[in-house]
Amino acid sequence: MNAQPILEQWRVLDTLAHDFISPITTEDQNERALELLGEIWDEVGDDPHHPLASLFDLLVSRIAAFEAQAYALPESTPERRLGFLMQQHQMTQARLSELSGIDQGNLSRILKGERSLTVEQIRTLSSVFKVSPAVWI
Repeated sequence: MNAQPILEQWRVLDTLAHDFISPITTEDQNERALELLGEIWDEVGDDPHHPLASLFDLLVSRIAAFEAQAYALPESTPERRLGFLMQQHQMTQARLSELSGIDQGNLSRILKGERSLTVEQIRTLSSVFKVSPAVWI
């Protein structure tokens, strides 16, 4: 196999798309990768044989790896996870109460570990934070 043509093309590709083909290490890189992913999705759709499908797969992999590390929820209790998500979203108890319809006093007791989440609260909080209900279990 003559690798020279591949190496030459790789140098060109790296110059043009370094931030997209290298591992993502910053939030800014992640945002740009997500924007490019959206543009590629518009063109590729669900065609696994499209010429850009491999780039789509590469970006999905890079984004997933970054987000798994950057947004990993710590192993903990449901109330600590709730506090963590509130902190990440810069959300006060009052604001979460407005968004979720959960009484602020109940939120306070949940955050202190004095009260467990109900099934309905799990559904609501999952919707507000756009996470799986499994986060709360």
